[in-house]
Amino acid sequence: MKTFLAVLSFCIAALSCQSQVALEDVIVEVFYKSDTNPFTGEKKPVKTFRIYVDLKEDYTLQAVFGNAKHPLVIGSTGMIYNEPVRGVETGNWINARRLEYNGLFLDSFLTLSSVSNSFCGVLKSEDTNGSIFVEEESQLTDIVTYLNADMSSVSLREADGMVNCIPNNVQMVRLDARVFGRETLGQELTTDDGCWAALGGVLGPTPANKILVAQVTTDGELYFEINLQIGLPEGGTEQYVASNASGNEVLNPKLALQKLK
Repeated sequence: MKTFLAVLSFCIAALSCQSQVALEDVIVEVFYKSDTNPFTGEKKPVKTFRIYVDLKEDYTLQAVFGNAKHPLVIGSTGMIYNEPVRGVETGNWINARRLEYNGLFLDSFLTLSSVSNSFCGVLKSEDTNGSIFVEEESQLTDIVTYLNADMSSVSLREADGMVNCIPNNVQMVRLDARVFGRETLGQELTTDDGCWAALGGVLGPTPANKILVAQVTTDGELYFEINLQIGLPEGGTEQYVASNASGNEVLNPKLALQKLK
């Protein structure tokens, strides 16, 4: 009996470890920073943060969700800014031909990888195909302003954080995302009964399988608590939560961020 229990305990531990390999990391990138607000012109420091989830190869991201047991929140101690004319709630609706106008590429939005109708987001440190903005520099004074202002670790002249892709059709379910709308100024998105999702799930745009889930431009400190539904290569799903895991849910504290300046 003792031998049986020892083997059973080992099997359970092995299955537990196996079930946690889908989510390898949560990454927050400072995509852009400036001493001037790009949308209001105020002399106020702002940063554009990108939130990525790093999944194991062949695992798909199906949804970012919140429910009664696991509320979702993405917010700032300051204000969340949106491009006031062409800004969108989900990145797949951004017109790639308009990215450079009025800093549209710095809009705040939710997403499952897409940053426009032609591009997906990648970490600037892993972007090896250069920057489309440099091509526009000689023609457009607007983009020169952003190129000169970018003080993040990898400048927009070196990399634009985008690769060509077929955009994912993000669906919002019972989710009030007006804080990311172009006519809204707010501080926080919350839900305890909603999600943004893609039918069939999403793979990252590169073999690293890092998937952008939100971009936030703000003059404050970023914080979030998100939960994920991940599709398994062999079929079926797993849910990864930031807190209060039970049953088959997998706890990953990296899904919560207290405050990041």
